[in-house]
Amino acid sequence: MRFRQILSFITLSIVFSITFSIRDFCQEKKEYTSMEEAIMSSKVLKGKSGPQNVDWIKNGSCYSYTLPNNATNHDEIREYNPGTLEDNLLLNVDELTVPSSTEKFNYDSYEWSKDSKYIIFKANFRPIYRNSGISDYYIYSAENKTLKLLVNDWLRDKSRS
Repeated sequence: MRFRQILSFITLSIVFSITFSIRDFCQEKKEYTSMEEAIMSSKVLKGKSGPQNVDWIKNGSCYSYTLPNNATNHDEIREYNPGTLEDNLLLNVDELTVPSSTEKFNYDSYEWSKDSKYIIFKANFRPIYRNSGISDYYIYSAENKTLKLLVNDWLRDKSRS
């Protein structure tokens, strides 16, 4: 009987020591020898999928992106063709003015049309409740290089008069 108690005590001691040594081993940080090893060791890559201001245009042959122009403090909308490695300026927003005005055009966000011929700009956003609000919308023709007011914030215009 005494032998069984000693054997049980030894067995439990071994099990506990193995359990705690495995736990301590798993909590240690692993140092990788290369970036490839670190990437391949992870099952799921975390992080964002890429820049938020990249839009594929022209049936996927090019993409547009915004780049800050330090001289004007405005973003430029540019086009990059990965096949030819060409990078072109599509629109310098600093050159645009609000239609029927001399006021410089500023926008909050933009979206391309499906055929990549037009850009819809959201401007003058005014919050109303939590995530909702009212804005002016402008349409820019990439072919004609013209900006037109599409929808305006009629509540703001009504309060001015």
